[in-house]
Parts: sequence; structure tokens; C-alpha cells
Amino acid sequence: MIGARIDRLAPADKEVLQVGATIGREFPLPVLAEVTRAHAPNLSDILGRLLEVELIENVPGETGQERFAFRHPLIQEVAYAMQLRSRRVELHAAVARALERFHHNQLSEYADPIAHHFEAAKDYGPAAAYTARAAAWIGTTNSRLAMKAWVKVRLLLQSLPHAPETDRLRMHASGQIVSLGWREGMSAEEAAPFHTEALDMARQLKDSVSEMLILAGYGRVMACTGSADEYVGQVLHAIEVCEDPSIRTILHVFLCQAYGYAGKLREALAAGETALKQVSSIEESHEAQLGFNVERWVESLYARLLVRTGSFDLARENIAKLVASESGHPDPAVLFIPHHAGVEMAWLTRDEKLADLHSQRIEEIASRNNTPYVAVYASVCRGLASSLAGDHVAAIQKLESAIRLAREAFAGLEYESDMLAFRAEIHLRSNSLTAAFGAAEQGIAVARERQARLAECRSTLVLAQIVSTDRLRYPQYQLSELLARARYLIEETGAQPYESLFPVVQSAAASCGQEA
Repeated sequence: MIGARIDRLAPADKEVLQVGATIGREFPLPVLAEVTRAHAPNLSDILGRLLEVELIENVPGETGQERFAFRHPLIQEVAYAMQLRSRRVELHAAVARALERFHHNQLSEYADPIAHHFEAAKDYGPAAAYTARAAAWIGTTNSRLAMKAWVKVRLLLQSLPHAPETDRLRMHASGQIVSLGWREGMSAEEAAPFHTEALDMARQLKDSVSEMLILAGYGRVMACTGSADEYVGQVLHAIEVCEDPSIRTILHVFLCQAYGYAGKLREALAAGETALKQVSSIEESHEAQLGFNVERWVESLYARLLVRTGSFDLARENIAKLVASESGHPDPAVLFIPHHAGVEMAWLTRDEKLADLHSQRIEEIASRNNTPYVAVYASVCRGLASSLAGDHVAAIQKLESAIRLAREAFAGLEYESDMLAFRAEIHLRSNSLTAAFGAAEQGIAVARERQARLAECRSTLVLAQIVSTDRLRYPQYQLSELLARARYLIEETGAQPYESLFPVVQSAAASCGQEA
């Protein structure tokens, strides 16, 4: 029926309709005019007739940019399908070039449709380049879509011969897949082929800048399922061989994060301070490769470290500044960090209102962006807020949900040992000693495997408090050894807030007639 209506059109009218169908469901008049210039000198009359027969309609657009749309998606589909395949390829190439000129001031925003037309025109070089541009554009707010786009870049490049330009894009695509992989649940094993490809190409191209960022990015993935110390080692190696001051500053931010995961808080603070002093040396092109604001990232990491080392007044000040300016920083994986720091501080200071405030904000960030990584942290923080409000059952449910999601999605696993420590602490606060004992033992095992010293310290202190209340029930543990281990870990980490727990344990031990 629709095909018959289109067949009854005059040849020029049919031509214009098919060009519009090639452009898309909607098509701006300037783009249509450019592509049809040779075939439709009386374009205005043709559009009037197509409007009259109700195949297309006017749609609102910016001043001076008249736009049209098909009255129904089926009309577009039929008009497009009625063209010869060779004609469609030719038109897609013309549309791609016309869109480039039309959106010349907004190429990143419209990179995805331009890439689509170049791909349909079988011009895979520009298609890959625009897909990469679209990936960079969307990557600050939606890592899942960005990952898909970078994977497509690699597929588009497969049919192209090796050349410096295409190899550089291959390297960048594989590197970005690794860099985004930890957000979307990519394991170190899954990331390894992309890491190897990107690193080999960076070295072939003698691109030391990309090589350093690729090394650090893979270390970040390794931290999720492997050892935090391996992440530290990877970054230290990159810093050692790096000669570019801009990249060295960025690597110090990675080092700040890596030491934080390892529980070496003093070293993490030092790396963060080095980065903050030198942040002005970071070149825009290097920051663009990462896809987010590096200064914002290190400021957020630093605020969280202040909380963990017990510098609460300074942490409050830093968190408040970051929260007040967060509207200009959309990346969810960075945006949530100050709020996470706020929840951790609320937990340590037992501030129910503070925990509720920041945990709600993390939930908003997670729900808006649908990122598994942020969703894990959102569930943990909501659980801590529930526990501080006295609802330990809901808190445990939230913690267990977060742990399950992290393990299933391979997202946020660098925080798993901390989650287990929180679960042990909540069971202890609710006087569920058997559950707390099991959670603490599990927390210690995972923390030692990941070399997460702060989490091991916390679970060890929970275990010590349980043993201090009933030594006969737990003969496999010596209280003095547990406390000695906890003291050693506090000294190694610099996590001063946990010093306050020693009098609690010693008091419990004394009341039970034990020696700490």
C-alpha cells in the first residue's frame, strides 16, 4: 500500500522522498537540499506536494533550520528499501559529507549518525574515526555505550590495511576498552588481549604517552580481581620509565588510587599531593584520552583518603567543595567518590544523617547512569546508612546484594574485602556474633588475597572483639596475636580512626578475665 503510493509520485518527488529516507526518520532541510541539489532544483514545490499527500510532515527545529519527518516509520522504511543497493551506498556517502558540513560546530555530538552513514557507504576509515569520536563524547556519562562503540571501532578497522593512522586508532580503541572495562565488569583475563594489542601498537608507534596510560589502565583492571600491590607495581613501573611531565602527573593519580586500594594511605596521600601540585602540567590532549577531569578525580580520591586517615575536619571541607561544584562533572565513576567519602566518614563517626544524605545521592547517580560499578557502591552505602539508622537486617541485605552484584558483574571487586569487613561490623553491632565471626574470617581471607591492608585490619579487629568476649569458643585464635596484627596493620596503613577500637576490645577482654 505504501509502496504503491510512493510509486505514483513524480520521479523528482520520489527521488527527494528516498533521499530523505536515507538521511533518517527526520531530516534537516539544508542537508536534504545539499544532497538533492542536482536532482531537485524546485525542492520547495516538491516538499509541498509530499506534505500535501501526507508522506512527510514539518517538525519543530531551531530558527532558520527547517526540518521534516516521515509521518510513519514504515513510510521511511519502504522508501529506503525501494532504492537499488548501489544507489543507497552512493547516497549514504553524500549524506555523510552533508552532515559533516551541517554539524561542523557540533561534530562530537553528531558523530554517531555521521559514522552510521560512512559505514553504510562502506567507507570504513571515516566510519571508525567518527565512531571513536562518538565513543569519546558519550564516555563521560555512559561507559557501557562507550565500550560498545570502541568495540565497533576495532571491527570497522579490521578490513583496513595497517597504516600509522589506522594503527593509532586501533591502539586507542583497545586501550579505551581496557580503561572502561573495570566499570563494566571486565575481568583481567578478558582485558588481557586488548591490553596486549594496545601496548604492542603503542610501542611500534613509539607512542610513550599512550604506553604509560595503557600500563596504568590495565593495572586498574588487575586491581579488581587480583592484587592491589600488582596495581601499585604496574603504575610505579610506568612512572619509572615515563619522561613526559604531563603523563607523570596523571600516573601519580593512578598511584594515589593504587596505594589507596592497597591500604597504604600515607603513600596514597603523598602521591595525591604530588599530583595536585603538578595538575596544571596535564595537557588537554592527555586528559581527553582518559575521558574525564583528572584534577576532579585526584581531589575526590584525596578527600576519601582524608576520611580513612581520620582527618575529618579537612575531609568535610574538601567534600563540601566537591559536592558544591559537582554539576560540571558528569562522569558517574568520579562523581560518586566524594559522596562515598561522606558515607565512610558517617560510618566512622556514627552520623546517621550524613550517611543518609550522601547515600541517597549515590543512589541517584547510580540510577541515572546504570553503571554496575557505581551500583555496587550505592548498595553498600545505602546499607551503611540503614545500619546507622538501626535497621541492621536491611543493612545486611544491601551489603549482600552489593557483594553478589560485584561478583556477578566483575564490577567494584576492588572494594569486596571492604564490603566483607562492613558486613562483619554490622553483624557485630547487631550482636550476631556467629555471623560476624564468619564474615570477619572471610573478609580477612579476601583482603589478604587482594593485599587490601585496611580491610584486613578492620576484619581482624572484629574478630578480636568476638574472641575477647568468649575465648573458649574460639580456641584457634589468640587475642594477643589478633591485636598485634591489627596494630601492625594500623601502623602500616595509617588508618588512625581504628586505634579507638583497642580500648573497646581490651575492656571486653578484661570483663571476661582475659589478657589482651
